[in-house]
Amino acid sequence: MTKVIERMIRKGCTEILLETEVSNSGALGLYTKLGFMKMEKMARYYLNGGDAYRLMLFVDQKGSDDEASSTQHGATELSISTNSIVT
Repeated sequence: MTKVIERMIRKGCTEILLETEVSNSGALGLYTKLGFMKMEKMARYYLNGGDAYRLMLFVDQKGSDDEASSTQHGATELSISTNSIVT
């Protein structure tokens, strides 16, 4: 998942939006760890009648060509903003 986010940042994305079922605790945990925030709860979003959360990751673009830059140890840094949460 982080590889996809890194590529999106390199391509210039400033926001990443996704939806996941409210009952999918594994996905919600992963997305929360990655910095996604719940923006909206959507009733009966899925064909099975399940509710969904719309989640958003706000990426802080500083104007560089490679925002997901490698550190000297080869790790990748993502610069994200988690200043506001809407439920």
